[in-house]
Amino acid sequence: MNSRNLFYVRNIQIKLIFNDDKKIRSLFLLEKYLFESFNEKNEKFLISLKLKWFYDEIDKEIFSTKITNNLKELVENGFKKDVLLLIDNFHEIINCEFNENFISEFENFNKIFNKIVIKIDNQFYTNLYFQLAYFFYKNKNIPKKNFSIQINNKIDIFEKTFLMLFKKVIKKNNDKISKKRYLYQLMKEFVKNVFKS
Repeated sequence: MNSRNLFYVRNIQIKLIFNDDKKIRSLFLLEKYLFESFNEKNEKFLISLKLKWFYDEIDKEIFSTKITNNLKELVENGFKKDVLLLIDNFHEIINCEFNENFISEFENFNKIFNKIVIKIDNQFYTNLYFQLAYFFYKNKNIPKKNFSIQINNKIDIFEKTFLMLFKKVIKKNNDKISKKRYLYQLMKEFVKNVFKS
């Protein structure tokens, strides 16, 4: 499993919060795979077929491809049903139009995702709006202006920093948040927090 392939926010979280936990890395790689599968130029039908194949491979515990092999750690540690439920729920998301149903299904996805995270490390949960922003960021063709991004106090500093930048990106109709820009903003947030305490 190569965490270099992870989204940079998730990569930092794994290193600084989860002490390189293999199960969390596996979960974050699943999240990345699902979000990127939607980004393909394929029609929904082809994405559905791909997700069905993916579901079946995990269900049969066939880890012969790079993608399925990334989930071996989770499946072998008793999270197979949770992983299948997450894939199933994501399938519902891709079949939604971008309206209230989409948000409702995405909330379900976030709840299932967090149930897995809490079973691994009950000190952390991932924010719904961060996951939405991450999904939109990976899928630049989705209209984002209809969705409001909220930032609350309970949010992890790594996710909060990304959300702050993402809100600016939406306003400026830009679609790029470089790793360098993110790290710079993250350092500013850390300094702010130090002076608050």
